[in-house]
Amino acid sequence: MKTLTTLISSLLLTFTLLGQKTVFQGSIFDDKQQPIAFANLLLLKPADSTIMKAAISENDGTYVFPEVDTGKYLLRATILGFQDQFFAVHLGSEKTTFPPIRMRTEAQTLNTAVVVAKKPFLDVNSELIKTNFDKDRRFL
Repeated sequence: MKTLTTLISSLLLTFTLLGQKTVFQGSIFDDKQQPIAFANLLLLKPADSTIMKAAISENDGTYVFPEVDTGKYLLRATILGFQDQFFAVHLGSEKTTFPPIRMRTEAQTLNTAVVVAKKPFLDVNSELIKTNFDKDRRFL
């Protein structure tokens, strides 16, 4: 009977430890120490980079991952105009506050864009309909 009680309590303790959840939080800033709103923060599995949880930073740069399983993760911080940042994270059973993340700006050169505008063939007004024959070669 004592062996059975020990076995059952060992199993309950194991299942309790495996199913533990924690809270993971932090903040994100640019290189001028200004908070970054709407940054994407991802908790990834280190083995294959599978997304486990995702969060978006608030206007004040803070983010929270509620109810995260304990264990090892890879934290990815990403937002347009900044270089992606990666951090190794180990979450225990207690609430974890990650040190502030400082994002580095990323300069991107865009190709030239050509904007072409054409006058519409029919110009509809509240009082009349005007046709623009002068620019349309079909009628010359």
